[in-house]
Amino acid sequence: MMKRAAVLLLCFCMFFVLSACGNNNLYQAPTKEATQAEVSDSNAAGDGESAPEAEESSAGEPAAEEPSYDVQDVEPHTMYVIAESKLNVRKGPSTDAESVNALNRGDTVTVTGVSGDWSRIEMDGQSYYVKTEFLSESQPTAQASVDSVSNGHIVCIDPGHQQSGIAEQEPNGPGSSVMKAKLATGTTGVATGKNESELTLEVSLKLRDELQARGYQVVMIRETQDCPSSNAERAVTANESGAEIFVRIHANGSDDPNVNGAVCFAPSTSNPYVRAIAQQCQNLSRLVVNGLCEATGAKNLDIQLTDDMTGINWCQIPVTIVEMGFMTNPTEDQNMSDPAYQQKMVEGIANGIDGYFN
Repeated sequence: MMKRAAVLLLCFCMFFVLSACGNNNLYQAPTKEATQAEVSDSNAAGDGESAPEAEESSAGEPAAEEPSYDVQDVEPHTMYVIAESKLNVRKGPSTDAESVNALNRGDTVTVTGVSGDWSRIEMDGQSYYVKTEFLSESQPTAQASVDSVSNGHIVCIDPGHQQSGIAEQEPNGPGSSVMKAKLATGTTGVATGKNESELTLEVSLKLRDELQARGYQVVMIRETQDCPSSNAERAVTANESGAEIFVRIHANGSDDPNVNGAVCFAPSTSNPYVRAIAQQCQNLSRLVVNGLCEATGAKNLDIQLTDDMTGINWCQIPVTIVEMGFMTNPTEDQNMSDPAYQQKMVEGIANGIDGYFN
């Protein structure tokens, strides 16, 4: 009996000890504070993982490619802006490219490349583009104060040709199927050896000064020997310049060295492109050639009607081509290069322009 009681007592003690030890391994439900802390930690860890994944995804996307242009690098050099008004600075060599700034006449730019008739310039460490025709190595002359002496009229002058011709072709008129060279080289003086483009620029610059002194606002197509604008492009520039008339300065040539005299070209009233302004062109031309010949004593060849001149056919304002004389005539060639005779020519042309507006 005693033995049995001892066994029962031993079993009870062992059960008590095992129960006490087992309580240490029992699951305990976390408190509310502990649950919130875990969720917060879990979310923090989750954000820490997901953010890098988002960054990696963003970095994996291909970057937008910068547009590429066909640009020829040139030795960096400084050029002056010679535009009569503001010159747009664009992101690309096209009028469709966004304009980001505008330069004033007389501003300087650093040219580092060329793309067609555009120049690549550097500004604030970035590359931009401007039209080459409005840049020059020479500092432009100051414009006359239009507000103080203006007579209210605007004249566009085109010194014919440039240093070299442009053999590429363009339509002879808007929508025309007839193609002509964009720009001819011009003639050469038999006595002076001077290129027509040099002579026309000399006279045109003097005409500009004369007209400004008379109160006109003047727009110049070019003021240097380098102007890669075609005949059509020059006409379009004149159309968009705000000018009322377009005066194109040229010199003539002939196989006969005895031929001499001045003539102005104008369109006929049958011209399909400029019929609406043909009569005004003829009036302007006649007044200009009369004025030139009266001032110089040159032979007056009157006006000549022509409908195949690209520089006329693209015009939307009255235009005349002034052939001042024949560079193939030795005497006339020398006369046209004489500064005193040039002054007489520009005064005569200006008189004709005065007559047109008066």
